[in-house]
Amino acid sequence: MTKLCEVETGTLIAAVGNIETKAAAYIVMPSEIAVSPSRLKSLVEERQEPDNVRRATPNVYGNYCSTSFVQVGLVAKEYNDRGHVRYKSTAEPRALALAGAMLDLSLPLDLSLRQLWAATVTPDKAKLGSQEARRGTHARLGIFATLAAYDGTLTNGFIVQQKQLEHRSVSLHLKDLDRLGIVAYNAFDGKKIDPLYAVNQGDNAQNDAQSRIVEILIATSEPLPRSELVARLGHYASKHSAQAAMHKLTTRMVDNGTITVTNGIKRDEFSEVTLKPEWREVIQDLVDRVNAIEQGVDIAIQSWKARGEEILDEPPLLTKLMHKSFDASGISQARSGARPTVGKLVENHLVEHGPSTSEQLLAAFPEINGRSVFGALHGLRNKGRIAHPTENIELWCVTNSN
Repeated sequence: MTKLCEVETGTLIAAVGNIETKAAAYIVMPSEIAVSPSRLKSLVEERQEPDNVRRATPNVYGNYCSTSFVQVGLVAKEYNDRGHVRYKSTAEPRALALAGAMLDLSLPLDLSLRQLWAATVTPDKAKLGSQEARRGTHARLGIFATLAAYDGTLTNGFIVQQKQLEHRSVSLHLKDLDRLGIVAYNAFDGKKIDPLYAVNQGDNAQNDAQSRIVEILIATSEPLPRSELVARLGHYASKHSAQAAMHKLTTRMVDNGTITVTNGIKRDEFSEVTLKPEWREVIQDLVDRVNAIEQGVDIAIQSWKARGEEILDEPPLLTKLMHKSFDASGISQARSGARPTVGKLVENHLVEHGPSTSEQLLAAFPEINGRSVFGALHGLRNKGRIAHPTENIELWCVTNSN
């Protein structure tokens, strides 16, 4: 069995390993016959304790199949004579092993897999080299691997260099892991400094705002502080604070090599992170399991496949995992499609995880109908509670008015 690359492994985790319900659905899906989302839902619910079943709509399982399993070849999509969609598992060994390994890992933890992996990226968006892959499950796997490999205090920049990730992505993941109690993260507030910028590789500019900054720096022939750029380009800040918007813009330009900081402020000194002692064994175990499956170690793959089947044959264990999964989704007290509640979930997600695309938000809440998520986004935008960052219209973020 060939070895997977890290991004391929991250994509597989995003497909079957980042939500307990999704992992269970893949393990229980037949490979001999094609089944409907409604039948797949029944297969999962039949394995739970009869008097304590955690139920979901067929749309939940349909979304798992269409946005996760199909995208990476884990199921075959068919249609019956009435044109209704059906799915049949390809019984991919690594996927079944990963699903089993993650369910087993989740059992003793208070956190869910959704929280552990920050389930925000669907496999179709986690392509090799894409920004979504670097921000999503692949990025978190890289962070976990680095934290497990080194003792003591690390920096944001060290993790970036080890795994070729984006500073901003690593920072957002570390803030989330700190909130969950897995790491202690002290982020340096780059907005409180006034760095001096000079042109490095001006041709790397990615949009009009970045090109304008390059033009100004070339014209002045000397480094300029951020405050001066704010004064000259404040209109690019739109509804956001001009200082905060310029901070985001120049940070991206430093990341892509367009400009450089000349007054001794180094990105890798901006933050410190320490893996908490009580989580070191768990994270090391997680990394070891994933590495064995990534490497194609046959004994590990067979063992974790068998463990997944054992868990689904134990109704109390599966019931516990299903309750944990849905409780962590935040919709357990919400009625499906209730727009104000969905809007609050979306807004809270943006506060906790930072700017996200519409696709990432859909993947974060697979149990909610996609129309409700889009409706919530438009409602929040109309109320001025969320907006697009000035440098990326594909992302949504909360506004400073919140």
